Amino acid sequence: MKGSRCARVAIEFCTAGALGWVLLGAFVPRPARAAGAAAQVRVPNAVFKQAAGRVAFCVAKGAIIIAVADGGGAGSRPPAVQPVGAGRVAVVLGAADWTGDDGKLTQLDAELPTIARQVFNATATKNPLDQSASDIEAVGVTLLEFLRPLVSDIHYKLNLAANEPLIEVLLAGYTEGYGPEIWDLHYRVQQQSFGPDYWETRPMRPAYYQLYPPEKGQPRTFVEVQYPAKLAPLGLARAAQSDAQVERIRNSSLQMNAAITAVLNGESVKADARPVEDFVRLAMPVIAGPQAKLAIGAIDEQTHFQWLLAPEDARSAPTETKANQAPPGQQTQTDRPSLRRAGPPTAP
Repeated sequence: MKGSRCARVAIEFCTAGALGWVLLGAFVPRPARAAGAAAQVRVPNAVFKQAAGRVAFCVAKGAIIIAVADGGGAGSRPPAVQPVGAGRVAVVLGAADWTGDDGKLTQLDAELPTIARQVFNATATKNPLDQSASDIEAVGVTLLEFLRPLVSDIHYKLNLAANEPLIEVLLAGYTEGYGPEIWDLHYRVQQQSFGPDYWETRPMRPAYYQLYPPEKGQPRTFVEVQYPAKLAPLGLARAAQSDAQVERIRNSSLQMNAAITAVLNGESVKADARPVEDFVRLAMPVIAGPQAKLAIGAIDEQTHFQWLLAPEDARSAPTETKANQAPPGQQTQTDRPSLRRAGPPTAP
């Protein structure tokens, strides 16, 4: 039996409720003494905009389908889908767009390909028999260091729900010699008060949750995530069985009905990718609502990404290198336990 990919799971806690734009004052005074008189020190402040909404994955035969819908909240943007190279796609949720005092805009989804490339280039010659998830952990830590100065410029009390991450990054794709997988990286923060209206904020080490493959014996069907967690999930599986309009879509062809039946039976890897793509593309507007902002993409076993329904701000996929591409016909391993189980709290 082949070994399991695994990552160290670090979980930190914070007391803090979701928000779309967090507008911090132009400058927050921090008292300092100079020549017997109180002086003011200008402290940089961060402004960020949330990516909020629902995300659904389906690992079908030969491809992973990714669909997102916005959360409908004022001041937020839809979940940001970004191909990052090495046969992977990222979805950014939470604090996605950052603006500092200098007015410079930093978008995490735009930065992720460069951040991920640092890791994937370094692990391009990794032994395929090594089933550790050191590459996923390395992406998480590299992104943490990129986020650190941004998060440290927050000097306002964040009202995040208990244990809610400030940022959530989903990574889906194919790993050579291993197969399809989906990881969920949580970036929580810790805040400490240093006087009236002044808080210091620091990011905690990311927590890693493996969403796919599931544990042995568990069904392989749609995988869904929403941010903030209080949002209702898309419920693709439920809609395919109980929503009359979605059922009509499912039954519009024998191929589509057979594929979705396999997904609902927990055998998504036996479902042909093309009819699943067609179902998701047709069903998403019905489930999410006609006004929802949608994006749907797919990445195949040869690590080629394509948009099925591109967002208005879609960016081109990073150029793949031969070192990052799995050979055509690569046999993949997927039958192994999930490491989603969370361990006890650890210190930052």
